[in-house]
Amino acid sequence: MDTLEARRLLEIASVERATLRAAKEDIDRIEHFIWDEEEAMRLHDNVLVSSLDRMFHNYLGQISGNRVYCDFISQVGYKISLFLALSNTLGEVINEALKEHRDILYAIKLRMPERAGTAMKLHLDNVEKRILESIRCEEERSNDSNEIPARRSRRNFPKVKA
Repeated sequence: MDTLEARRLLEIASVERATLRAAKEDIDRIEHFIWDEEEAMRLHDNVLVSSLDRMFHNYLGQISGNRVYCDFISQVGYKISLFLALSNTLGEVINEALKEHRDILYAIKLRMPERAGTAMKLHLDNVEKRILESIRCEEERSNDSNEIPARRSRRNFPKVKA
């Protein structure tokens, strides 16, 4: 949870700053990350989707011009993407994340830092919900598979003729 909280604080501040600093070339590159994510999703390549997601977030940190933001976002993003890949959290919900990425891009294009920060917060809140839901489902599956079947008494066994 500490990792998710740190990510939220860093990336909201970073995207707000990036919104004010982004050149047209930066906006084009962000747009290409999203297009590439869509293509990777269409190909069902979750490893590539995860990698492109990290590149999207890392690039926003880079555009912010703050090296500390950039370094921390990269480190935290690595932990998050590793968890997403291992937990199979991407799956069906990648469409939601891509829509959220588009909303962030739109706010950057409009040069609206508060809107970009709000879009990033919503995105990260939703990522956190998806992660927690994945953990809950995995725990339920684990608990279901660990249950010991009820013992059958002798009278419940079918009689075998000799």
